[in-house]
Amino acid sequence: MGLSSNTLWHQTKKDGLEGIIEKKCLYYSYSKEFVASNLNQHCAEFAFPMISVCDLPLSETGQYLGRYGGYTIGLDAEWGKRNNFTAVWYCDPNSMALRTIMDMMISKIGSFGDRVDDDIEYQRIVYLFSHIKLYEWSLKQKYYKNYRFYDERELRLVPDYQTLKSYNESPMLWNYDKYRAEHGNPLLTTKMKVTFDWDDVKYIIVEEGQEKDYFRELVERTSKRRGLNISFFTNKEVMEDVIGQDHNEMEIKMPDVPVIELATKDDIDEIFR
Repeated sequence: MGLSSNTLWHQTKKDGLEGIIEKKCLYYSYSKEFVASNLNQHCAEFAFPMISVCDLPLSETGQYLGRYGGYTIGLDAEWGKRNNFTAVWYCDPNSMALRTIMDMMISKIGSFGDRVDDDIEYQRIVYLFSHIKLYEWSLKQKYYKNYRFYDERELRLVPDYQTLKSYNESPMLWNYDKYRAEHGNPLLTTKMKVTFDWDDVKYIIVEEGQEKDYFRELVERTSKRRGLNISFFTNKEVMEDVIGQDHNEMEIKMPDVPVIELATKDDIDEIFR
C-alpha cells in the first residue's frame, strides 16, 4: 500500500471553503511554528507566510481529518507540482542539520540587527527555515502532550522574499500575536494567491450531511458547470465508510466459575444453579 496519494488536502473553516470556491484560489496566511534544538539549546517561535496542504491517502486521514478545520478541499497532486509546493523538512530536536541552520540564522541576526531583511544570505536562511517542522512535539492547542507532525506529510508553498517585499509583507513575523491583534486574521494581502482549475478539484469534505448539497450548488453556480467530477463527503462518511470504524464491542464478562478438573453432572448443576 502506498504512503502518499495523488491528492493534496487543504483544511479550513466553512467560510474559508466558501471563499476558496467563490474566488477559485487559495490565499497565503501566516502560520506560527515552534522549532527547538536540543544540541545548541535554542528554540524559536516565528510565523511564516504559506499555503499548507498534506499528502495522505484518504483512507489514512483519520487523525488529520478536522485537525485544522472541519472543511477540506482535495486538489490534484499535479496542481501542487505545477505550483512548486515543497515537502516539509521534518527534523528531530537532536538533528545536527537543525542545529546548523539555527546557528546560521542566529549568527545573522546578531550580525545585522534590524537590517537582516536586506541581507541576501539571511533571506535564503529564512526561506529554508520556513520549511522546517519538528518531527514530533507537543500540540497544546489540540491537547496533545506529544504529537507526531511527521504523520501529516505536509507540503508548503512559501513566497520568495522579493514577491513578499513587493506586497509589503514580511518573510517572517517575530510577533505573530501582535499581527493577529492588528489585522484580525493571519491572511496576507488577497492579491497574493494560488489559483486552480475546476478539473483540479477532486474532493470536498464537509461537517454536516445537508452541507454537501449546499457546496455542490455553490460549485455549480460559481463554475457555471454541471457534472464536475468532484466527490462530496462528510467527515463522518470518510471515517465510517473509507477509513472504517472499529465495530467490536466490549468483551462480555463471564461469571467466575471455579476450575474443576473432574466434574460430575451434579457439580455443574450446582455451579450454574
